[in-house]
Amino acid sequence: MKIQRVDVDAVVIGGGFDKVNSMVPTLNIGGFQMSELEQLEQQVLQLSPDDLAKFRAWFIELDYQFWDKQIEADVAAGKLDRLIADARAEFKAGKAREL
Repeated sequence: MKIQRVDVDAVVIGGGFDKVNSMVPTLNIGGFQMSELEQLEQQVLQLSPDDLAKFRAWFIELDYQFWDKQIEADVAAGKLDRLIADARAEFKAGKAREL
């Protein structure tokens, strides 16, 4: 099984999954339309246990990469500034405790 690399920056910065999902083409088979996602689901269900394990590991890593890029974009946009300031203020006020 060949696993393709995905440009995580393009998906996260370029509009995210909503933009990608709105562009999903469909396949018309005898009047029944099957999207690429539905086709992919069917293909995944047919994977061998070994290939499914490889696919799962690849997908989990991809998901981590998307999450990391989203956090980086949120930090750069200042979306976490208030939370960071609140946490620092609580620490400075002695409201923090060791984990």
